[in-house]
Amino acid sequence: MFGELLDRAHAAGAVDPAVSREDMVPLMCGVMFAASVHPGDRAANARRYLTVLLNGIAERDEG
Repeated sequence: MFGELLDRAHAAGAVDPAVSREDMVPLMCGVMFAASVHPGDRAANARRYLTVLLNGIAERDEG
């Protein structure tokens, strides 16, 4: 299911084509780990780190 979502994001030009399905599991695990080890609201931390991740994998127009 997640792979299909990533495929659609690639097709729409929303995600850098260099980002693979295999990349996403460790990246998502990293978000959850970071959210769990830092003090404060775990859900807020997860949203913040997920936002950073998603902004980082977004395809950018270099032109």
